[in-house]
Amino acid sequence: MHIERYVPQSLLLDRVDAIVCHGGFNTVMGALRAGVPLVIAPSGADQPIHASRCRALGAAAIVGASPIDPVEIRAAVQTVLEESALREAARVIAADIAGLPDVGGAAAIVERAALSPSEV
Repeated sequence: MHIERYVPQSLLLDRVDAIVCHGGFNTVMGALRAGVPLVIAPSGADQPIHASRCRALGAAAIVGASPIDPVEIRAAVQTVLEESALREAARVIAADIAGLPDVGGAAAIVERAALSPSEV
């Protein structure tokens, strides 16, 4: 084991087999962009929405957040690691995300919409 004060998750996502998180937007999007399935324990705000959508897309297992149950988390992680359908769904989502326009492309779409709304 090696302990660090801080490591940006972007440096780790391509090196892990699963993500366990509370379902925050940045972690969910980072995992999906990397094609990594998730175990999500949503605790509030928009986290239950992210968790529900990830499960519906077949890329996540959901566990209760209050109270945290280590046995439930372990079982969910095992499921995510053993069920190839979850990994495959995460990879399909990653490919979809990769096909989206970058910031410049998105800005061009918004600009066209502002100038000619009927053409978008």
